[in-house]
This record gives sequence, C-alpha cells and structure tokens, in this order.
Amino acid sequence: MDLGLLSVNCGPQYFCTQIQILITRFADYERSIQSRSYSMDLFRMAFQYYYQLFYMINCSKTTVRSIANIDLSQELSNNCVHLVQLNDNFVTSLLNNFHNSDDHIEKIKQCLQDIYLLTQKVLPELTLNQKNLDLETLLNKEMAQMDQAIQDAVSKIEQMLTASNVQQTGIKLEVNGKILTACTALMQAIRQLILDSKRLQLEIASKQKGNFSIKEFYQRNHRWTEGLISAAKTVAADANLLVETADKIISGSGKFEALMAVSQEIAASCAQLVVASRVKADSSSQNLSNLSKSSKCVLKETGNIIAITKHCSKLIEENGKS
Repeated sequence: MDLGLLSVNCGPQYFCTQIQILITRFADYERSIQSRSYSMDLFRMAFQYYYQLFYMINCSKTTVRSIANIDLSQELSNNCVHLVQLNDNFVTSLLNNFHNSDDHIEKIKQCLQDIYLLTQKVLPELTLNQKNLDLETLLNKEMAQMDQAIQDAVSKIEQMLTASNVQQTGIKLEVNGKILTACTALMQAIRQLILDSKRLQLEIASKQKGNFSIKEFYQRNHRWTEGLISAAKTVAADANLLVETADKIISGSGKFEALMAVSQEIAASCAQLVVASRVKADSSSQNLSNLSKSSKCVLKETGNIIAITKHCSKLIEENGKS
C-alpha cells in the first residue's frame, strides 16, 4: 500500500511529539464513540483525530528515510501503513452501526503504541545534537552507520536475488536478475566511495589540525563537519529507499520509473558527500584523486541501472503483448 502523501520536513523529536498528540486525539475519539450514536461530538472528535493522523503520516516519511538501519526503517514504515489500514477498517465499522468497533479500537491503540515505542527506540540515533556528543564522535558514528546501511542493502539485495532465482522463471527471472545485479554493482561502488571519503577526511583533519586535536579540528570547522554528517545521513537514507524500491519491483507492485528516480537521487546524495569531503582537500592529494575516480564509478553504475531498467521495462511490455 503506497500512501502517496507529501512528506513534512521535520525532526525526529517533533515526529515523536506528533505521535503523542495522535494518541491523545484517539483517546478523545474513543470516548465519543461510547455513546454509540452519530453525535456532533463524535464528528468533531473524528475530524480532529483524522486530521492529526494525516499529518503524522506525512511526518513519518521524513523520519523513515532518516533511519540508517534498514530493518527499523521498514518496520516503522510498515506500522504506519498498517495504522492507516486499521483506521480504514474502523471507519467501515462505524458506518456499519458501530459493528465490532471495540475490537477495532483495541487494534488501533496497540498499533499506535507500537509506533510510539519504535520511535523511542530509534530516536537516539536520529537526534543529531545529543548532549555530550562531540562532532568527531557524531561524524564517526554517522559514517559508520552509512557504511552499515550500504552493507545491509547489499545483503538484502542478495537475499532478494536468491529468492527470485527460486521463485521466478522466464522473463521475470531475467528481469529480476538484471535489476538486482545492477543494484548490487551500484552499492559496491558506493562502498568504495565511502572508503575513499573516509581516507580523505582523515587526511584533511590530520594535516590541517595544527596544534589542535582532531576532535578540536572538527569542532572548529563545524560547518564542514556538519556537511559531512548531513551527506552521510542522506546516502544511508537513499540506500534504504533503493532497496525498498527494488523490492517492490521484484514483488510486482513497483514501477520501473521509481527505480530510475531513486538511482538518480542516490547519485545526487553521493555527489553531496564528495563535495563535502573535498572542500578542504589539497588538490594534489592522492586520496582526493581516488575519491574522484570512485565518484565517477558511482555515476557510471547509476547510468547502468537506468539503462537496464528501461530495457527491462521494455521486455516486460513486449512479453505482455505476446
């Protein structure tokens, strides 16, 4: 189920607050239902609750994309979609003379609680400005999470490819194989880009810190450091999105155009990482040269995904006509 909503650009703490508001709104809504009558109070509470639900779901899109851990990101996304489905069933129940409404209420309350608890679980890794967390530690953490996100993406793609080889045949098997192989190649190129980026960052910090420690260098050059952190988070989020989009295509519920769009997004986020990494670099640096080469490799693999996706889309279309 694709909610097809616009995303609200918000922080993780704000998203958590919106869930708490939604839980409160539902409690008010539940109380108004107890009379089992279509009163003005019921309509008013329903409007307030569903307005908040719509807003919270919009906020969730930004949060989901910010989570480096693919499994947690997918779990939060699935729970939000499930909440919408539960509410759809609930409305049908209310319109059917409140049939089984108590059962629907309990399911929604449980889902809301699950989302809230999950958000509390991921909130620490989403909050950038945690107390007592210096920029060096934060940068290292985000770079490590980005690296892990890419590794997780590669693993997920390999699992999808294995499953496809078992479950699919003919054109579908060929298409899945081509797409997943291309996605794997892109992820491998990004892993090399990350490695080269780390080496260049360490070189910059080591050479330019002077009498300061590396930690102090990152703090004094906080804009540069924050740019690296932002770029790392974006790459990790786009890696999650690529896997999610590829999975939808393999399952038959996704669109080829979406994969091409995501590929371009991940190329843009990698370019952001490259720009942020080389701002302070020496033009004669070998690490900078290596980063430029790996950046070109990412662009090449992105173009390859787009070309293969177009080819596979044509194969499916021609096969459908025959």
